[in-house]
Amino acid sequence: MKPFIVLLSLPFLACHNGMGGTETPQDEYPEIEAVVSEFIAGGDEQSVSRLEQVLHPTFRVLINQFMGGPDVTILDRDTYLNMINSGDIGGDPRTSEVLSTEVVGNLAFMRAKVRNSQIQFNTLYTLVLDPGGKWWLASEAPFVSPIAG
Repeated sequence: MKPFIVLLSLPFLACHNGMGGTETPQDEYPEIEAVVSEFIAGGDEQSVSRLEQVLHPTFRVLINQFMGGPDVTILDRDTYLNMINSGDIGGDPRTSEVLSTEVVGNLAFMRAKVRNSQIQFNTLYTLVLDPGGKWWLASEAPFVSPIAG
C-alpha cells in the first residue's frame, strides 16, 4: 500500500519546491523551450538581433573546462554578443535534445545536449520570468567537448 500512496503523491511533490512556493505547471515548458530554441538558432545564424530578443540584460555564459581545459570562463552579455557579431563564435548549425526542465517560481532550469559538426555542449540553461510573463535566458553553463570521431 505504501508504494501506491507514494506514487499518488508524486504529482503534488513535482509542483512543490519545499520552500513554501510552488513550481510553475508544465504548460510553461513550451515557452521555456522556445526561448532556448531561439537562443540556439540565433547563435547558429550569428544573429545578434535574434539573441537580444531572448537574452536577459544580466545574461552570462559560464564555460566549464572548455575542451578539457582546467578553468571556467565567464562571458557577460556584451562580450558574448560581440563575439557572435564578429564571427568568433556561432555560425555552425546545431541540433539539440532536451534532457530535463524544471520550473521553480520565476526560475527555470533546462538541461540539454547540443551538438554541431565538431563539438558537443552538455548545457544547463537558467531562465527568469519577468513581471510581464516573459521568459528570458539568464545564463548558459556548457561543458564543451569534442565529438569523438
